[in-house]
Amino acid sequence: MFPWADRSGRLERSSAAKATNALSFVLTLALGGTGRSGSDLARATILLDSMVTYVPREQIAELLILARPQDVDEVRHRLGVYTKRLGLLVMSEEVLCPGLGANPQTLNMWPEPNLGWHRQQILKLASCRSVHSPFYMTLDSDVIFTKRFHASEFLRGGRSLVGMELRADYERLYEDGFAAHEAGLKEYRYSGAERFLKLKRKYPGSWYSETPVILSTALVSELLGHLEATNGRPWQEVLLGNLAWTEYTLYFTYAEATGSLQKFHEVGDCDSVMNFSHSLWWGPDAYRDRRTLGAWAVDQVFSPASRGCCVVVQSHVGYDIDDIKRRIDRFVPSSTEIWPDAS
Repeated sequence: MFPWADRSGRLERSSAAKATNALSFVLTLALGGTGRSGSDLARATILLDSMVTYVPREQIAELLILARPQDVDEVRHRLGVYTKRLGLLVMSEEVLCPGLGANPQTLNMWPEPNLGWHRQQILKLASCRSVHSPFYMTLDSDVIFTKRFHASEFLRGGRSLVGMELRADYERLYEDGFAAHEAGLKEYRYSGAERFLKLKRKYPGSWYSETPVILSTALVSELLGHLEATNGRPWQEVLLGNLAWTEYTLYFTYAEATGSLQKFHEVGDCDSVMNFSHSLWWGPDAYRDRRTLGAWAVDQVFSPASRGCCVVVQSHVGYDIDDIKRRIDRFVPSSTEIWPDAS
């Protein structure tokens, strides 16, 4: 084990985790300090209701929810109705990452000042030491499953499917100026990851999709070991000492540079896992079709013929959580509708 790993953070292996057709899921959840409007807990109920609707229990090896120590009791209480139905387990983030208990400096200024952006990225990487399946899907509270989920569609021959975004995707969806901005931002982040890791990508000019992503536990562990070996100190200290990185740019830069990408992943397009084309990733001014929640093509989004397994309604865009629920209630009933005795 890495020296930072706390053995008490290991989970008991469930029978579902042993199944080859099951996938682990990891959700980071903070009730404050996120810089986002609305309640992440309320937003997470939409995600979990969508999982109850579309993700069969036998497809879930485990659903690990990581919360701040002061939030654990409330999260367990509020989400208790999902425990058995989704194999949900709430864990303090400090059990998984003891170093976060010292409240290290993680201030990020976008979209509003917050302490959570880098913390949740570290937790997603650290989760490789607590999940029990070879691959795990990272989740945020603004992810919504849209169709029947079968892990076998995303785990093929010992590799997981990952999405890839191209500049042509941005130019198809976004206004010209915004498309150029997005491409430039992604290139900047990947160039930063190359400098940080002292490694060179093999496939520049393309960028991998972001949360939800199906990560390899073994490959994340290799990345963390590389950070420790090349810096001579625990990987969390390395990352917290220089916040100019993102978890996926580090992961995929390492995968490409070491020749591990094809070993662990099958690369698709921008709609292979998350349906990027149908997501509400930005406000209407960014999109060529000026898409909004009110005009969102929900019949297409939730069609069995749609691509991928989920969409994102980005929290930073600011759509009201109750409005989101009303917009999709034909396709994602709330927990009180699914279980009338739920409270």
